[in-house]
Amino acid sequence: MKQVELLSPAQEASFNSRYEDKKKDPTTALLLCLILGGIGAHEFYLNNVNKGVIYLVFCWTFIPGVIALIQLFTIQKRVKDENDAIAQKILAGIKDQGPIGSIGAGNVAGVEADLTKLQEMRDSGTISEDEYQQLRKKSLGL
Repeated sequence: MKQVELLSPAQEASFNSRYEDKKKDPTTALLLCLILGGIGAHEFYLNNVNKGVIYLVFCWTFIPGVIALIQLFTIQKRVKDENDAIAQKILAGIKDQGPIGSIGAGNVAGVEADLTKLQEMRDSGTISEDEYQQLRKKSLGL
């Protein structure tokens, strides 16, 4: 991704860490589709909970199993698309993230803005709770 190349080394490391944690494995998706596709396991894995529930509800008809066999041919592209969406979400969060640590400059309004930005990033899933706590402490100078 060209957008990753435009990040600073710290931002790139942060992106790589988050992406590795959240990306989906094509082989796992393929095996889930093959073995447990009739009950929608591959849909749950790809964060399509509604589709997964539909597969689960109608598994007794064997129709979801037939659909899953057909999806074996498209699952790799779906995983790639899902990983691209994950990467874009992480990149958007990193680009929105401004400099943290305004309290060192005595800028109280900046600290408030930093904390608000951190809460938004945590709520959207861009950063984990642990990352939030670390950055919050840094912003507050603790």
